[in-house]
Amino acid sequence: MSFTSFFLIKNHPHQYVYFNGLSNLFVKKNFAYDYWGVSNHSTIKYLLDKKTFQFPLKISSASFTDLNKTKLILSEEYQKKFEFIEDNHNDADFIFTNYYYFKNPKFNKKRYDIPKNFRSYYKLKINDKTINELYINNLKHN
Repeated sequence: MSFTSFFLIKNHPHQYVYFNGLSNLFVKKNFAYDYWGVSNHSTIKYLLDKKTFQFPLKISSASFTDLNKTKLILSEEYQKKFEFIEDNHNDADFIFTNYYYFKNPKFNKKRYDIPKNFRSYYKLKINDKTINELYINNLKHN
């Protein structure tokens, strides 16, 4: 019980991503870690803290989570710094994914595949599980 309590406090606001370590393989194949997309907000804050980009940034999504809901919890000033273009990857500066899929990504490649001109830029991890990953467009940002 102590371990679980420590985990919940340490990983707030992502405490809902708790799974027993013995079940990692089963969990990864059968469960979405971040069904609600809470991690999108943390990743947006990471981008805001960088302050090395010219805003507004165009952000696309490679998961089923609606980024416009994330925008609603940002201040008006920060909302203007991002344009969420959903699954229009080629025009995006960044692509978010929390690995939550409505359909199998093998069959909906346009939405879920990350184009080759993007590279992993940031990973939000809880207990070594990536719950959100941000990809940067190499053609727009070196």
